Amino acid sequence: MKLLEREASAPVWSALAALVTAGIVMVDSREFALDDAWIHLTYANNVRHARGVTYNPGEWETGFSSPLWLMILCAWPIGGDPVVAVKLLGALLHAATAWLCAAVVISLARARASLERPLPVQSLALLAGVLVATAPPLVEGATSGMEVPLSTASLAGLMLALVTGSLAAAMVTTCLAVLSRPEALVFVLVAASGFAWVHQQTRLLWVAAAGIAAMSAWTIYCLVTTGAPLPNAWYVKGGIDPMSGMSYVTNEVFPWQPWLVSVTGVVLLGNAVWQERRDLRWDLAVLLLSTVICTLAVVATRPLHPGVQFFERRYFAFVPLAFSIAAALGLVGVQAFGKWLAFALVVPVAIVTGLQLADVLARVRALEQDTFALHTSIAMWARRNLSNDAVIAVEGAGALRFHTPATMTIVDLVGLNDHRAAALHDQPTAKLCHFVRRQPTHFVVPIDWMPIYQRVFELATITSFYDPEYTQVAPPRPLEIVVAEVRGVTPEWQARCAS
Repeated sequence: MKLLEREASAPVWSALAALVTAGIVMVDSREFALDDAWIHLTYANNVRHARGVTYNPGEWETGFSSPLWLMILCAWPIGGDPVVAVKLLGALLHAATAWLCAAVVISLARARASLERPLPVQSLALLAGVLVATAPPLVEGATSGMEVPLSTASLAGLMLALVTGSLAAAMVTTCLAVLSRPEALVFVLVAASGFAWVHQQTRLLWVAAAGIAAMSAWTIYCLVTTGAPLPNAWYVKGGIDPMSGMSYVTNEVFPWQPWLVSVTGVVLLGNAVWQERRDLRWDLAVLLLSTVICTLAVVATRPLHPGVQFFERRYFAFVPLAFSIAAALGLVGVQAFGKWLAFALVVPVAIVTGLQLADVLARVRALEQDTFALHTSIAMWARRNLSNDAVIAVEGAGALRFHTPATMTIVDLVGLNDHRAAALHDQPTAKLCHFVRRQPTHFVVPIDWMPIYQRVFELATITSFYDPEYTQVAPPRPLEIVVAEVRGVTPEWQARCAS
């Protein structure tokens, strides 16, 4: 019993490590890493004020890709300045992810332990939990204000439910995972099928059915709301471009995996898979395969752009989960060659993790500064200087909508919060005419967007906001946002849009 109690403490210590890591990132932080976080908060705020799931009051849109994150924000205390409250929510979910991954290792290690081969279950679980707690992609996403920690916690919960054989828990966590990030359905389908085959339990296919049901519910909601089966983001950012996707994974995702960069983590991974083969236990192999196929699915279903940082890297936040679990289980059998070998294999992973965490902290601070300089500060200016009935066409549609009066109308030029613009994404003339019909009174766009809209609208620059080092892309570059007043529509485009 005491042994079990010691083992049970590993998830707790893992969760504490995650809270401390996220807490360090939260210190002196008063902004989100992405303007998109304010978009989810806009919808949640409108629900809380009885305006429905709307972007502008009266405009029902699917500008959010994580319906579960929206539901939670509706119930979470986000009144006043919501930054700290939402970051705390992310930190708690990050802690839950570490706790669940440590618990997965306890279950897998216990199944492999025997009197002839006792295993240090507590140490293995603690190692996995700490690796997850300090994984740079997870730490970067934990306090971003986005759905990243919710999706990883849901997938970690699904992993635990599958390895412990709990069908009900697996079905529930499957629904949570799919509603937090729709691409999680690929992970669910592969994992459920794999566990059903490995354990010869066809009842586990109900897990796949639950995932399909959750995705169907989300699809029906989108159809009812906008007439399209997928959220607006798919029509704006979706598409098949596997070559650019693989390049992105190679340049932006793999370098932030300490288990891979350290090289010794790859050795641990190889040993974990070899142990699976020797013991004829394939649970870990199924989790790894599900991660790989889900990664390929993300790569194949959207254009990815090397150089774009957290904005696109967050799609791959789930990658460290199974690989951290595998790295910990890779120590099984190593202790037979002496504790020094185990130490030598783990230390490089720890060193790389520490070095990358320091870099992550600096990156998060820089991203938050970008959001404030080019989004939140502009929203504050607009609230003070523009009329309450202004119609503002914007590139960044988060903070400008959340921080301005509901009587203002925000027109999302990207189309994430305008399903008609999203449907016209590949029809530039029709899309521009759509914006003409929306009758904007002002534009807030990057300076290099101005020539596009100056062909259509008569624009007079009022002011501009400048960020000398915009770090959402690498290498960082200066970026200027222009605020312009609309004086009219050019005669050419008046005639073109009228026809």
